[in-house]
Amino acid sequence: MPFHHELPIRVNVLCTTHTLRVLLIRRPGGGAWDLPGGVVPAGGSVAETGSEVLASRTGYRRAIDSGLAFSLETDERGAVRELSYVLDGGITDGIPTEAIDLKPECRWAPMAELRKLAPVVQYAIIASGRSATFPLLTNGDFTVRTPSRLHTA
Repeated sequence: MPFHHELPIRVNVLCTTHTLRVLLIRRPGGGAWDLPGGVVPAGGSVAETGSEVLASRTGYRRAIDSGLAFSLETDERGAVRELSYVLDGGITDGIPTEAIDLKPECRWAPMAELRKLAPVVQYAIIASGRSATFPLLTNGDFTVRTPSRLHTA
């Protein structure tokens, strides 16, 4: 019988403004600020999970159809332990009007605060500035869906 190992897939969403602000969320327990993110459920879509995580954790809704960066996270032996994506949440002219509905643990922060985040996030910022995105396919299918199943009450 072959060994089956389910590889965790993590997504984070980078939403920025032309005025160099980025949407951040405070980690649980009052920890550091980070990009909104979560884990793709088994059999789930990376793009759909990104939209759902963004809406449920921040109150900000965006359809997501492309990525900015990805990284294979390995252990000390070099075995892959996680696949991590940074998804393109878009660039707006200024802080979106939807920001009024942001959850209290979220804020539009100066982009300079991202220096302390993972290298994959730093690369995603560069890719975003260059409009260097890649499509997000699930089983070879490209479908853009707007988050509709979420209740952010």
